This record gives sequence, C-alpha cells and structure tokens, in this order.
Amino acid sequence: MNGGTLFLDEIGDLPLELQVKLLKVVEENKFMRVGSTEMKEVDVRLITATHRDLASLVQEGSFREDLYYRLNIVSFEVPPLRQRKEETIPLLEMYLKKFNEKYNEKKKMTPECYEWLTNYSWPGNIRELASLAERLVVTTYDDTIDLPNLPSFIQPVLSRKTTKHSLKEAVSELEHSLILNAMKKYGTTRAAAISLDISQSALVQKMKKFHIRLENESN
Repeated sequence: MNGGTLFLDEIGDLPLELQVKLLKVVEENKFMRVGSTEMKEVDVRLITATHRDLASLVQEGSFREDLYYRLNIVSFEVPPLRQRKEETIPLLEMYLKKFNEKYNEKKKMTPECYEWLTNYSWPGNIRELASLAERLVVTTYDDTIDLPNLPSFIQPVLSRKTTKHSLKEAVSELEHSLILNAMKKYGTTRAAAISLDISQSALVQKMKKFHIRLENESN
C-alpha cells in the first residue's frame, strides 16, 4: 500500500471513533496495525467517496470538521446515473460481458430492453445496474434477454410504456414472465404447473412456444 493509492468508499458512514484514527493517518502519515505496538509510516494518495452531504454531517456533529477539511482538498460531484443516460448502454454491455465470462454464458440484450433500461431511474446507481446485469445473466434461460425477463419491480412501470402493444402481445409477455418466474422458484415443471394452476403438459408446450429451455428434472 505504501506509495500507492487508497480508495475509501462511503466515507460519510465512517464511525466517529474511526474518523479519529483516519485523521491521524492523514495528518501524520502514521498508523498502528491491529495487535501491534509499533507505529508504521505510510505515504499514500487518499481518495474518498460518499453519497452523503459531508458539510451537513459536520453541522450535525456526526463527521469531524478537521477531517472534513483535510479530505476536501480537490472535490468533484458525480451526477447520478439517471442524469447520465448516455452511459447506461455502455455500462450494461460492460457488465454483461463481465458476467458472461464469469458464468460461461453468452447472454445478449434486445434493443427494446436497452431502451427501457436507459429510461429507468436507477435509484441504486451503478451498483444496481451491475447487480441487475448479473441477475439477468444467472437467471434467464435463453441467450436473449428481453423485456419480460426484467424483474417484477421494473415490470409494473414497464407495462405503462408498452401501451402500443396489442392485447395478444401483452398477454404473451405476461405468460412468458410468469412461466420464467415459476420455473426459477420451483425448479420443476410439475411444481411450476401446480403454482400456475395449469397441467404439466400445457406448461411444457408453453415453454416450447417461448423457447424456454427445459432443464433435466428428477421429478
């Protein structure tokens, strides 16, 4: 670490007792390892980040003023992802590539899916985007990720966006989503069919219709 760069994320959540120790490191370039009695010198470039208003925390007494001014030498504000829509698709492509390699998959996203996610508000910013990309790579059966594959907390909003769909298309998308969710939850066509209140043979036929791969079952 000595001579390198140390990045501390969510510095605004650091407890006061640890803020004291960090201040000592910043001011004196010294620290003591846990369990040690000897001070060690360290020379690092320190970068911190937070989603909170540190100035307000200083006023509230939950963040040390002296540490705030020691850290606030060069600062800049990164807008939330919803204000940087042009970055959404490149980020999705990057994380899809990352998780495809991790899980040995080859999932791709449809243009319609990219379009919707570009207009999504992303309250969790890039962490939420990365989490969604991994979730879609892991949980989808087909190699193509489409609108019905999006999780339920997005789909209710999505339904308002797809009002130009015909009734037949809307019903088809809903069927596809319900079947995917049932298969992910129950694992077998028998259990999934019971939860959907249809016969097992009807479920298998619908899975063939939607090109949902049927995994080997023990039941």
